[in-house]
Amino acid sequence: MRTSRFAAILMLCGGSALAQAGPPVAGAGRFEPPRAGISLGAAPEASLARFEVRWDLKQDLWSPVSGWLRLRLGLEASVGAWDPHGGSSGVMGDIGLTPVLRLQGAGRTGFFTDLGVGAHLLSRTRISDSTVFSTAFQFGDRLGVGYHFGDAAGSELALRLQHYSNGRIKRPNPGINFLLLQYSAQF
Repeated sequence: MRTSRFAAILMLCGGSALAQAGPPVAGAGRFEPPRAGISLGAAPEASLARFEVRWDLKQDLWSPVSGWLRLRLGLEASVGAWDPHGGSSGVMGDIGLTPVLRLQGAGRTGFFTDLGVGAHLLSRTRISDSTVFSTAFQFGDRLGVGYHFGDAAGSELALRLQHYSNGRIKRPNPGINFLLLQYSAQF
């Protein structure tokens, strides 16, 4: 119950801040250039490949007076495919929308950490013979660490832990945890 409340609060806060900023438009004054990436991941129940596009606000949500640390907000849209392990289930689809909070240093290069809670819609509820979700709607909670290289492409490499579950909307709610490696760049 606490997880679903936290997820709802984080989604509302992120959605509210992005709504005040206006829609993400390439080249708009409020957003950084869009960032596109690919994530590859694995869980005991399935493998995952996902294409992602993220729009980050130019303005920091928070930064101390010294400016050495920044809290930023972005919105990520994703389209992915899960390849379940075991059983006769074929590849299944996943679309998602996730507000992402990022804590990073002020420089062009350096480490960062991401936190996000978003909404995902799966193409079916049966992952494998042993794993069945009760709803196609799933929350996608994530925690990631990565490095921004500061090159001309704005390359980033990140390692994420991604948890999918329906937040106890309906049972069964087995959830699934992926470990993902992500590469992204601005375009």
